[in-house]
Amino acid sequence: MTRPSPSRQALLSGAVLAAAVALAPPASAAENAGHWHTQPCDQGQAAFWEPLNHTPGIFLQCDRPEDAASAVTTGMLSTQFQRANAIAAQLQQDHDLALRTEVPCRVGDLASVQGRFGQCVR
Repeated sequence: MTRPSPSRQALLSGAVLAAAVALAPPASAAENAGHWHTQPCDQGQAAFWEPLNHTPGIFLQCDRPEDAASAVTTGMLSTQFQRANAIAAQLQQDHDLALRTEVPCRVGDLASVQGRFGQCVR
């Protein structure tokens, strides 16, 4: 069996992650007990999901759009887990584009809510 090229591997990883996100069960009413508390970022910044560089995962932070885009692009061209992190960050950022402060949420979740740093609270 031949190993897929790095670009094909990134596409496959993204497809698997997208399917996992799409197939995740919706939160029940009890899990949606929270609301979004948001804080603005500094001028010229917005809340972006970005890939971790040294361990698997993503994080939310206020950053300049060009720096956030660069972090995702660099991750896409990096090692296997960094590529998966970049795909996950982009998918989460895309998901958050539709969020509004009035949308129910799970307490403890973080999100980029209309470009603001959001945390779900009771």
